[in-house]
This record gives sequence, structure tokens and C-alpha cells, in this order.
Amino acid sequence: IEGFWRAAHDCVHQEMQHFEKELGTVEDLLSGIPHYVWSVDIKTNRVIYANASLHSLYAGELEAPVPCLPDTSEEDQQQLLTAWQTAVSGTRAYAEVRMLLAGGERHWYRVSMFPSMDRTGQGAALVHCILEDINHLISERKLLEQLATTDKLTQLPNRALWTDHLNMALAASRRVPGSQVVVISLDINQFKMYNDTLGRDVGDILLRDVADRLDSIVRESDSLARLGGDQFGILLQPVNSARVATERVITQVLDSFDMPFSSRGKQLCVSLTMGIACFPEDGTNEETLLTNAESAMQRAKRNGLPYQYFDPQNDVSPEDQLRYSGQIRTALDNNEFILHYQPQIDIQTSRITGVEALLRWEHPVEGTVMPQRIIPVAEQLGMITPITNWVLVTALKQCKQWTYDGMHIPVAVNVSARSFQNPRLLEK
Repeated sequence: IEGFWRAAHDCVHQEMQHFEKELGTVEDLLSGIPHYVWSVDIKTNRVIYANASLHSLYAGELEAPVPCLPDTSEEDQQQLLTAWQTAVSGTRAYAEVRMLLAGGERHWYRVSMFPSMDRTGQGAALVHCILEDINHLISERKLLEQLATTDKLTQLPNRALWTDHLNMALAASRRVPGSQVVVISLDINQFKMYNDTLGRDVGDILLRDVADRLDSIVRESDSLARLGGDQFGILLQPVNSARVATERVITQVLDSFDMPFSSRGKQLCVSLTMGIACFPEDGTNEETLLTNAESAMQRAKRNGLPYQYFDPQNDVSPEDQLRYSGQIRTALDNNEFILHYQPQIDIQTSRITGVEALLRWEHPVEGTVMPQRIIPVAEQLGMITPITNWVLVTALKQCKQWTYDGMHIPVAVNVSARSFQNPRLLEK
């Protein structure tokens, strides 16, 4: 029996030595890591272990279960306490808070708390905590967020961030009955000419200068962004009178761009074209509002105007462009276009002095489609010339028939300005 007990004692002694060796290895590991580590007994609410880094930070006895709480910024203390209560209840918890530790600067730290359950598995017996400096990670995260939401060239918000601002403005406007949100789409006229003739470097300088000039106009409560290329967007936050607020901005933009830009000794006269859409009249979500503002801007460009408000009767939506793009050629082949002749009457004699040929599309599904919805699509698709030719030929045939019938009636035809760029317009 004595031999048995001696053997058992030796075995236990060896196990203890092995355990102490392993514990020493863990202690060396925890002492060597650049983080603060401690463990708390839930029943006594006391720190039962702290690595060397934590001991050196807090000289003396560690009594509080979360010793770094007093060093945490006041606005972050509740977040840290919530994480502690979550860990005590048996669930892992994390908190990212700002701290001013002894002898250091205010940094961002992440506190990770891992509960160790008791034998019953009903609750936590210990909570193991790790405090690590993540200031460099926060800085990198902010840099990545900036790269993801800021236009690199102009340092303005990009389309993604501006869209977020627009959605927040719409949500705020919905909570205030009668308030409106204004979206202004702006495009630099003839920017491609500057870019191609003066070089891309000058084009980039011009984009930055335009951004700076617009930024000096927009109020802090509003939002300016570069949406891409030479297109900018202005968001006017919830306002009571959209027209008044918009006219103020438009006037300031037009006045500001009366002054030329200077680039490498050259004076550049730059103008903008603007399109405006308002919530809720012109759309109830960000995509529709921006699309309608861009449609109004394109109409202003076609008409040579500095700005236009969205008009559903005159602006062609992308949906209409897509729908009509494949149907216009078919409409020509199937004779779906017709001309209505509006008489011009002399008030003195009450006699017809002429007529004006008005184009209509008798769509097989949608019924009569007005030219305001046909011409812009045809111009963009390069279909305006065959439509113009059809109108001229049809009007001339009708005029010839009236002459043959003994009626001499002059016929006026509206021709798209783009058609005059075709040198073969009158050949047919």
C-alpha cells in the first residue's frame, strides 16, 4: 500500500509540475501580448487575474470588475456597461469606445468580454476581458469610408453618399406635412470640348474649380455632390416653398458663373444647364427624383435654356425611351404616324390663310402619343431624320392634293433643330 501511495503521489506531483509549466507558458503568452487582459469572478465581482500589462497600467490592487470604465469617454460609458451586463448574463459582448489611459492620448479601444459558464451551465462563473488599442483600425476604417463616399478629384460627396443624404431628407420631409425636397441636376456645357482641346489636366482643374464655386453657394444644410463625369447634384433639404428656394439657388449659380475661370493663363467662360425635380410632386423616391431632374436638364439643353423644371408632359422618362426605342421604326413601316392640320385664320376676314402640320403617333396600344414624347427619343436614337423626311413628304403630298383640288393653302411644318444639321435634308 505504501508503494501504491508513493507512486500516486509521484504521479500527482508530475501532473502538478506539468500544470505549472503549462500555466507559466500561458502567463508568459498573456504577459507578452500588447493587450490588457483580466478575469473577473462573478460571485465576488472581483478581478482574480490580470496580466502584467494591466498591472503596470493600474498600479496597486484592481478592485473594480471593469477598471477602465473611469477612463472611458462619458458618451461611451453606457455602451461599455451594457457590454459588461451582456457578458455577465452569459453572452459574448464587444464594445468600441474612446479612452484616455494613463500617460497616453485619447484612443479608440475594443473591449471583448467572454463569459465562462459555471458547472451547471445556467450562468457565468467568470468573465474574461481583453482591452486592445484599435485606433489604427478606426483610422483605416474612416479612410476606407471616405474613399467609398467621396469623389477623389473634387473631394465632394459622391453619388452613393449624396443618395443617402437624399433618402434621409425624404424621410425627414415625410414627417413634416407640406414640406418639400428639391433635387437639382447640373451639367457643364461643352465640357468635352474643353477636355479634348485643352487636355485632361485642364479638364480636371476645371471640374475642381466648378466644384469649389458651387460649394461656395450651397448652404451647410443642403448637399452638393459630384454625380459622375461633368454632372453635379444639389439637394435642398426640406423646405416650405420649393420654388422660392430653388430660384434663390439658380440665381446664385447663374450670377456666379458669369465670372470666367482662369486656367494656365487662359480665361474659360463656363456655363451650366440645370434640371429641377421636387418631392413629392415629381417623385416619391430618390431614383425617380434624380431621373426626372436629369430629364428636365436634358430638355433644357435641347432648348438652349439655362434650366427647366420637370414637366411630365414634355420630359421623356428612361422607361419611355426604352419602350419607344424599338417601336419608332415599326411605326414608320406600319404608317402609324399621321399629320393633323391646324388652320391659321385671318381674324379680319375669317378666312383660312394656311395650316400647320402637327405630328401624332397613333400607337396601337397607348393611343395617341404627342410629339413631345416622340421627338426627344427619336433625336437620341438617331431616328429624327427619317421622321422629318416622312413629315415633309406627307405634308407636300397633301399640299399638292389641295392645289389639284383648287385650294392654295400654305402648309407650315415644324422641323427639329437637329434635322438642320443634316446637309441632305431637302434632297428627297
